[in-house]
Amino acid sequence: IDVGAWIGPTVLIGYANTAKHNYAIEADPANAHILNKNCMRNFIDDRVTIITRCMYPVSNETIRFGKCLLQGSGASSTKTFGGSAKVLSSTLIDSIIDNNINLDEVNILKIDIEGAELLLVRDLIKLSKYKHLVVFLSLHQHFWKNIPGKPEQIKLLYDCYDFYTSSEDALRGNDISEYIENNVGCMLLLK
Repeated sequence: IDVGAWIGPTVLIGYANTAKHNYAIEADPANAHILNKNCMRNFIDDRVTIITRCMYPVSNETIRFGKCLLQGSGASSTKTFGGSAKVLSSTLIDSIIDNNINLDEVNILKIDIEGAELLLVRDLIKLSKYKHLVVFLSLHQHFWKNIPGKPEQIKLLYDCYDFYTSSEDALRGNDISEYIENNVGCMLLLK
């Protein structure tokens, strides 16, 4: 599952490494359109389910894409919408259920959603029961400046997962907070 799929680089890497199927969740309709074209050009469109939803703590809200969902958050888009494109919101769990994704067959969950990753903490807690699932969590702390309680939200995951750096060095306790604080734009592995 690729949350924040953009135009598909992770999807293509997955197939280069023999992924059977990929679920690509992308909020930006322009990016999802290009992602679909990239899948067709690479003859993998039959093995990719593209889900155009905006990850949010509540499902079925109409979100104007281009508008910052969190104060100080950003977006990587192929076009500037200025809030004119509308997409439905979804929790990660609801997107999994709505698309009949069997989590017993999913090995990797990549999340890269430009500062809005804090919106998925509750869903990640629920997903922690799938011990085989490895989560690649990209953190965009520079977008968190004005978000109250942000360190406490991430700390909710400390008891659910073992944390590792992208080079697979183990992090424990206060080391996790220190690493996040000192490595802006870092990727963590949660197992």
